[in-house]
Amino acid sequence: MYKSEVKEMLYNTSKQSILYIEVNDDDTAIVIIDRGGWPCSYIKMPDEIYQNHVESTNWDGDYDDIDVDVHGGVTFGNNDGLFINGDKDERIPDGYYLGWDYSHGGDFIYRDIPDFVFRYKPDFVGHKYTISELIYEAHEALQQLRENGFRLYQLED
Repeated sequence: MYKSEVKEMLYNTSKQSILYIEVNDDDTAIVIIDRGGWPCSYIKMPDEIYQNHVESTNWDGDYDDIDVDVHGGVTFGNNDGLFINGDKDERIPDGYYLGWDYSHGGDFIYRDIPDFVFRYKPDFVGHKYTISELIYEAHEALQQLRENGFRLYQLED
């Protein structure tokens, strides 16, 4: 198991940065990223399980098919790794990652973001998640996935 240094979500910059990485012995990982104003959490599915889903069910990798309950629902699924600042040179290693963001109603979003249309009232504050809250929810989600064998929702034939 590997755990990176833990960095707090500061909510004061539009620069993206990695806040936490945990790589587990079962080929799963947790990655938490400051996406430049709000945090996002990601879980890497084990490569073997991902491959089995694709081969046995013709699954197309759509994250809506994944059976896990997270804040705001799963909003990301990708088999090309995770990119930071959209830079293919600054990335987390390959694998299938599913993720969710903390930029929903009731969540704090840093406002000084170029080209970002602020969705709420200008005086709206919202909840600022601590890194401890983010790591806790990511562990809870990973535990759900492990308990259900990384099961997909029933796919149509």
